[in-house]
Amino acid sequence: MKTIGCFLFNFLALLINLNGQGIDLNNLRISEEGWLPNRSVNCIFQDSEGLLWVGTGSGLYEYDGYDVKHYATKPNQTNALFTNTVTSLSEDSFGNIVISMESGFSVFNKKTKVFQTLSREIEGFGNLKRGSNNELWVGTSTKNYLYQYKNDSKDGFSPDSLETFFHAAKDFESQTGRIVDLEQINTELLLLGTAKGLFLLDIKKQTLKATSYTFPVSVIRKSKLGEIWVGTQGKGLFEFAIEEDDFKLLNQYHFGNPKEAGYDFITSIAFGRNKEILVTSYHNFYLSSGLGGKKQFEDVKLDTHIFDDNNILTSYIDKLGVIWIGTLRGLVKIRPASIEVERIKLNVKNYIPINNQVNYLFKDNRNKIWVKTRDDGSFVFDPKTELFEKINFPNNVRRFYQAENGVYYFIGETNFYELKSISSMSEFKLLHSAKTTINVALEIEKGEWWLGCEKDGLERYSVNKKGVHDKLLQKVNELSNHTSTTFAMIKDRSQNVWIGSRGDGLTKVNLVTGVVKKYSGIDRKGTISRRILALKEDSKGQIWIGTREGGLYKYLPETDTFKQYTKSDGLPSDVVCAIGESLNMDLVVSTDNGVAKFIPNEPIPFQSYGIEENITFGDFSFGAVAEGEKGEVYFGNTNGIYKIKTLPTQGRQMAAFHWNSFEVLDTDGNKNDGKNLINDILGNKIIHLQANENSFEVIFSLLDFGIPEKNRYAYRLKGYDNDAWRYSLDANQKVQFLNIPSGQYTLEVKSSNSYGQWNDEPASFEIIIDVPFWRSKMAFFMYAVLFLSFLYLAYFLFKRWVKLQKQLQEEKAQVAFQDQQMVHFSDLSHEIKNRLTMILGPLENALTGKKVNQAVLNNLYEQALRLKRITDQIMNIRKSEGGEFLLKVGEGNIFSLMETICHDSEPLAVIRDIELKYSFEQEYPEAWFDEELIEIMMLNLLSNAMKYTPPDGVVTVSGETVVLEKSDLPDTAPMAGTYLKCTVSDTGIGIPEGDIEKLFDRFYRASNLAESGGGKGIGLELVTRLVQKHRGFIDIKSKENEFTDVTFYLPIEKQHFQVNEMKLSIDSVPIIEIQSRSKNELKTNYTNESGTVPVILIVDDEPEILDLLEENLSVNFEVIRAQNGEEAFKKLSLRNFDLIISDLAMPKMDGLSLLRQVKSQATWNHIPFIILTGRNSESQKLLCLQSGVDDFIDKPFSATLIKWRAKNLIENRSLLKAKFAKKINLEPEESEIESAEDQFIQKVIGHIESNLMNPSLGVEFLAEECSMSRATFYRKMESLLGEAPSVFIRTYRLKKAAQLLKSGNFYISEVAYQTGFNNPKYFTKCFQKEFGTTPSEYIKNIAEGTFK
Repeated sequence: MKTIGCFLFNFLALLINLNGQGIDLNNLRISEEGWLPNRSVNCIFQDSEGLLWVGTGSGLYEYDGYDVKHYATKPNQTNALFTNTVTSLSEDSFGNIVISMESGFSVFNKKTKVFQTLSREIEGFGNLKRGSNNELWVGTSTKNYLYQYKNDSKDGFSPDSLETFFHAAKDFESQTGRIVDLEQINTELLLLGTAKGLFLLDIKKQTLKATSYTFPVSVIRKSKLGEIWVGTQGKGLFEFAIEEDDFKLLNQYHFGNPKEAGYDFITSIAFGRNKEILVTSYHNFYLSSGLGGKKQFEDVKLDTHIFDDNNILTSYIDKLGVIWIGTLRGLVKIRPASIEVERIKLNVKNYIPINNQVNYLFKDNRNKIWVKTRDDGSFVFDPKTELFEKINFPNNVRRFYQAENGVYYFIGETNFYELKSISSMSEFKLLHSAKTTINVALEIEKGEWWLGCEKDGLERYSVNKKGVHDKLLQKVNELSNHTSTTFAMIKDRSQNVWIGSRGDGLTKVNLVTGVVKKYSGIDRKGTISRRILALKEDSKGQIWIGTREGGLYKYLPETDTFKQYTKSDGLPSDVVCAIGESLNMDLVVSTDNGVAKFIPNEPIPFQSYGIEENITFGDFSFGAVAEGEKGEVYFGNTNGIYKIKTLPTQGRQMAAFHWNSFEVLDTDGNKNDGKNLINDILGNKIIHLQANENSFEVIFSLLDFGIPEKNRYAYRLKGYDNDAWRYSLDANQKVQFLNIPSGQYTLEVKSSNSYGQWNDEPASFEIIIDVPFWRSKMAFFMYAVLFLSFLYLAYFLFKRWVKLQKQLQEEKAQVAFQDQQMVHFSDLSHEIKNRLTMILGPLENALTGKKVNQAVLNNLYEQALRLKRITDQIMNIRKSEGGEFLLKVGEGNIFSLMETICHDSEPLAVIRDIELKYSFEQEYPEAWFDEELIEIMMLNLLSNAMKYTPPDGVVTVSGETVVLEKSDLPDTAPMAGTYLKCTVSDTGIGIPEGDIEKLFDRFYRASNLAESGGGKGIGLELVTRLVQKHRGFIDIKSKENEFTDVTFYLPIEKQHFQVNEMKLSIDSVPIIEIQSRSKNELKTNYTNESGTVPVILIVDDEPEILDLLEENLSVNFEVIRAQNGEEAFKKLSLRNFDLIISDLAMPKMDGLSLLRQVKSQATWNHIPFIILTGRNSESQKLLCLQSGVDDFIDKPFSATLIKWRAKNLIENRSLLKAKFAKKINLEPEESEIESAEDQFIQKVIGHIESNLMNPSLGVEFLAEECSMSRATFYRKMESLLGEAPSVFIRTYRLKKAAQLLKSGNFYISEVAYQTGFNNPKYFTKCFQKEFGTTPSEYIKNIAEGTFK
């Protein structure tokens, strides 16, 4: 919009009446409207919605403040404007626009956007005037003379809506003239104005009567008060009052200069909403308040050239008081100003200034303004006379001040001066010289000044030389960065001194309490910008801070914080130069891009003003502000001084809100087919969209035409995007929504005018977006049908897929199982190496000639038994899930076990010349642990420690119990409680820090061990897995070439383990003793029933096994050897045998085949047959039992055990033979019949007796021997004995041990091993617990005969 600024200098004051605020002639702004081409404007009209319509010589224009629509005639199109020259505009009762043209009459339907021509012939139509019944009257230039327009249908209009009301006779027009204008003055009379005067038309009688006024009429208007105003062509303006059927002349007004052409030629009359009257002539316009009595019309002289060589044709005052002037060359708008602005130039008599740049303003107690310019020195401005007086101050004067006593002071570079006399401006006194440039001064107490310096903090000047607040000054300077400029200081009513720096932030000093607080600075990040330009305390006591980059801040004393205002809050810039307070306590700020007024309690709290309000230069100076006596504010800038006076905003009428269009968009935001649904909004306030129409654009406008570009909008789509309001500061009057989900929403828009006032209630309408077809009920029904259709086929496909998947999973599981078995084989192989190490150590001592005592031999025997258990694990690996160790915990003395393991490792330490130290806590009576896992862990850790510890090194083992809380435990530990803490330390080569975490990876070895060899990286990974299996965790600390500490923690309380992980224990078990033979019975040769030495056939493919068997059996039996089944079968034919002992796996003929051959021959099927096997396979044993085997002995085997089994089988067979050899007694003998329960117990005892030395002897073993499941066997034994079977086994072993000790033929350690105890100390503990005495005391008591 092209804006031509003009300030209207006139003496007419503000006009106020009962209905509101009138037009203030002192504050009007004029502009040419660029949205309308430079065409002659014939008429202007604002409809009931608030839209502006302009009729020109080139068609009709519709304007909503945002968009302009042009309607013109179109050849061969009936729905267009009939002709382009529009003479008058009005509106019918249904909102249709009625158009009078130079050659026709049309009506425009705003909903359908369709024109309909109602005139039946070409004739010129004049001005439209509304009648008393909402009908419209229009005169013509033809014989039809006068038409009446009536529309009774809201849906449209017919040609009958326009009817001829009054026909003129042939000579009628020559007598009266053509109707120029008309008005209905009451229900019965029309006043017609022609070139020949005024006429009265009786509506009912249709008779025309001439009046006594014969002047040529140009315009007739009727005011809201009923006054009739008649403008003439050269006779001025007449004011009439209606009196019954006549009217009375009240006043006549003349306009213009009688010597000028166009004198008293009235072109238009318009009325404002507050009874203002606007009258125009060809070159001028005049305004009157419209109040009673004779009106005073003021010729509004405009400082503009708009009307030069131009004529005013029409005028209009819209609903908000904006004046519209139609001219020959376009449209002119005259609006009320939003703020009163006056530019004041430096105007000094006999002085022409270099420029008008003002740097500083100060108002003294005489209400005069002191002015400091950049290049022209200092001045004093008198607001009353508007005159400047130049002061002969030094050019380096920067600022002026006045003390409480009225004395003037000023700053000049580094000096602080006192002006001696106001009458003599050239006499001044130097009071203080600062180290650096002084920028600001403040009198904090009477006679005491603080001076803000450049890069040197504050200095003080006091009349009394010693300041009252010197300590506070020192505190402030201590907080100062001394690299920035102190630029602004104020003292508020609460005795706070606020100090602002242009780079070092804001500081507050309380003169009463002495508290100094710095809110921001170069070295202090605060909640406020550190670049302070202006400080202000308003009339309410609020502190405002203007900054260079952060906008404006308001201090909030209740929270000691700041509220920030920036461009998003309406400021024209974030550089706030100065702050002032205008009339009505309005806060006004200047920036480097205009000024702004604070409007509290509005969504956008600042309204900005710039060139549209005649502020042609918006770059204001820092700190240049002064407040006038009458509430005006003076701001200095590069173009002089701007005097600002705010205007009241309350009582100003808000404009109507208008929905312009609603159009559907495609997914890229482009319009589809131009489909506009605006009528749905205007009608039922609901827009219904299909699912694919979920992108749309809405255009709207606030029909406030004052400064439409400063209208602001906010919108939200309720039900979407958190219902948040979005504010627009760029006058954007359209919003787009893309890809909105289906649902029901409400679009709300609120707006504000150029005064910053917002609507109380937002405009709104509902939007309903249907769900897409694929989410509709029909779609879901189709989905169900399709689903059921494919269900049958899917069933078979799924069934086939499941079958294939099952096969695949079985194969994967088999591969994974084999992989896990290989891992476990590696673990066990590593453990075998540890056992061999424990055996090889003592053997090396023996080979070097050192004496081997009984304890060493016992240790070798124990390690061999451990090797046997490991091989049992290898053979039984398939019994575990995935080839992993099984956790089986029992109650015992864990420290005794650990001490034994350390003791057994001493020979290895001796060989390696390493000192092995171990110490453990006193006995912990209720420890639950897995002996086997503990043993493997300890041996691996000891082996690693000794392996990597050089000679003369030390390996230390310690154990204790600790109580750990949940916070002490990692996620892998189950719960808090009592834990075993065991630490194995060595003084070896250590581990690099970067390798510690990798040690838990399988086969990983530390980088400093790469060349040492001797290990595979399994041990520590195995220990870690076993610790985790035992519900514990491990920790490693090491320093290279100094030490390594490995600590593991294991829970040892019963509640840490599940029931299936426990070995059940009962304190005592009744045992039925069977008669046993002493070991001495096998020390002599044994004879069979024929008195000869029994002959045993031993069969094995390994010569070492044959040698071992022959060496042990030949003492008591005759032994025949065979290396396979074929050879054995041949030897069976050569002689008789009492027993066959055969390996299961052999070449040529295996043991099973040999067994079947023997049992199938009547000659040999009575011979007892023992199978030796290293395969602990249930299927193999079953095949052997089905083939008739008499006994199994697992490898590795005990020599003593195999002797006893051989002797028992031969003896039992001899007893049977002797029994059947007796003569049969014909008389039945009475015998005691044993119950099934007794037989079962005897069978169990037999298995225990046969496997007493077998470490695998346990509940699982006996259940398997009795062909029962573990649970069934456990329940049966518990029901028969009332105790758990594990207790029964332990008690039997202990009572067996007591028998052996009583015989006096065995050492205590031998008895322990023969009864299945691997640890003599543990055997001693169990024996004492069972019999109340230790084994050694038991032997002693027997020898002394004191044991009962």
